[in-house]
Amino acid sequence: MLDMTVTWSGGGQVSHVRDPANGFTGRKVTGTSHISWTVTMGGFTFTADESGQKSLVSEVWKERNGVFFS
Repeated sequence: MLDMTVTWSGGGQVSHVRDPANGFTGRKVTGTSHISWTVTMGGFTFTADESGQKSLVSEVWKERNGVFFS
């Protein structure tokens, strides 16, 4: 069994992206994230060490593409 919690905190930079060559446009918001997890298997439990976690990239995107690209 896997129990995972992902927490994302927005409030970062908002960027608008337009790529006509690949047919998409969108908006992304950067922020920080934190992941905690526990795995239970065969009588053993493994839990992530949350101290010292480092979030390299945390983004949320809203994208339009294909027939919705404009």
